[in-house]
Amino acid sequence: MSNNNSAPGFPPPPPPPAGMSSGTKVLLGVGCFLMACVVICCGGVAMLGMRVSKQVQQFGNGLAITDPAEVMQVAREMADTDLLDDFTGESASEIKLPFVNKLVFKVAKLKAADDRSMLLCEWSRDAIAGKSHDELIRETTDMAAAKQGKPDDEAKTSPEPPQLDVQIKEIKVRDQPARFQFAKVKHKPAGGVEAEYWQVSGVFEGKEGPTVLTLFLPRTDYTMEQLIADFEAIK
Repeated sequence: MSNNNSAPGFPPPPPPPAGMSSGTKVLLGVGCFLMACVVICCGGVAMLGMRVSKQVQQFGNGLAITDPAEVMQVAREMADTDLLDDFTGESASEIKLPFVNKLVFKVAKLKAADDRSMLLCEWSRDAIAGKSHDELIRETTDMAAAKQGKPDDEAKTSPEPPQLDVQIKEIKVRDQPARFQFAKVKHKPAGGVEAEYWQVSGVFEGKEGPTVLTLFLPRTDYTMEQLIADFEAIK
């Protein structure tokens, strides 16, 4: 017996498009979530759904907030910490449901010399229901890669640096349990010399939902204890 899930008298649904990166799928998923919420809550106000969905697509194409001061403001709304003083705002985006002003996600990407980088992304609990912390971190970094226009094939040719040592630390941020992974990696920035870097990722409870934080910086800048102290001091 053939396995056909289409309704009688209708052709089977077309297969999903090939070649779509996982980061793009995350962005499209958020767009679909927004469209569904608008249809359900607003009686099918399609133009609003299209406008918000376009914002998500623009974020994926890098057409979001690019003013460094505005990017830093978005970052400080998620995690007001002294760590931000070492970075410059690169890009950010914030998507909320129309009328109810409810957060779907906000994200800020920061950069500094020698390939230092920091990524913050706060998610609505409805948008990430049922996902583990590891899945949430992976989808956030995939979305950031899609924003930069990096396809999956490029990730295969430019693999992550091998992790020399990995430690998991359970800490408290805003009096709530948080889990961070600290990895040591070797990295050679463009025009620089190879050095050991911290590759840090974790999830903590933000003001409106779970917040992902990733960090990449030379180990000479901070000890693990200093980073933990900064994380625990997040306001």
